[in-house]
Amino acid sequence: MKKKAMKQTARQGLMLVLCVALVLGVGFLILLGLQQLENRQVISNVPSRTQNITYMGKDYTLNKNVESILVMGLDQTVITQGGSGYRNNMQSEIMLLVVMNHETKTVNLLQLNRDTITKIRRLGVGGSYDGQLALAYSYGSGGSDSCLNAVKAVSELLGDVPIQHYLTMSLDSLARISDTLGGVEIQLRDDFSAIDPTMVQGQSVKLNGDQALTYIRPRPDVENTSDIRIMDRQRQYIRALFSEIIGQGRNALVKIGLSLGTEMSSDLTVSQIAFSLQTISEYTMGDFLIPAGNAVAGQDAMEFHVDADDLQNIIVRTYYKELA
Repeated sequence: MKKKAMKQTARQGLMLVLCVALVLGVGFLILLGLQQLENRQVISNVPSRTQNITYMGKDYTLNKNVESILVMGLDQTVITQGGSGYRNNMQSEIMLLVVMNHETKTVNLLQLNRDTITKIRRLGVGGSYDGQLALAYSYGSGGSDSCLNAVKAVSELLGDVPIQHYLTMSLDSLARISDTLGGVEIQLRDDFSAIDPTMVQGQSVKLNGDQALTYIRPRPDVENTSDIRIMDRQRQYIRALFSEIIGQGRNALVKIGLSLGTEMSSDLTVSQIAFSLQTISEYTMGDFLIPAGNAVAGQDAMEFHVDADDLQNIIVRTYYKELA
């Protein structure tokens, strides 16, 4: 009985990610009569160049029954380099891969550190450089080209595994949901009293929208600027947000949908999202997958250098299957 309850809690945790991104976005696009998503061509599939690999003395092949959706939470930032035609003022502060294995009927969430140093392509001007993963979205118009550049960066970081779809929404949208719900209660894991005197570490606070943004955004003006802690707070907030939505029921979803409007972007069609939601309701939910690594202060910003061995282990377990 306890095991069943744990599975249900885990499944609800995943449903939150898509509740904020998929359920709300698509459900209310339908509600508002914006079903043109149904006619969009799926263009974000990144084919894998690595079908077979050898890992720890065993041979593996890419599991073609695995499907991934890259969910990105976007935040504005100041871009000082490059022309406006090739850069936009958004970075992907939250990067989650929803990985569905249709063979084992399981779903995993792979959370990536936005400070991860990896190859970033410069759209328009050409070339690439090693930079923060979050910056991949900042190249391009801020539309599908930026989404696909981020998809490409994540795919290459993970050894060219295919990522079939993307979905983006702003962190401001997450904050607006908090206001719509009348606040989301959190026991603060870090201290933000220098910004807001009510946000003292260890205290339970019902976060309004502005406070929620303070809690889930990187803040250079507080002591802890490592994205490892930020990711932990983001997971905590997402779980609490979902619990609040569940507690308030169907009316909360209607209010949230009307407040968000069309502030999300995806190459998923309505039918594909409906299938994803149905899949999640039937599959077993695994744990959050979080690659290990080292966070260091770089010359201009924080850098997260992923542990190559740990990342490879996650890639093999998630995207490959052993050859008989």
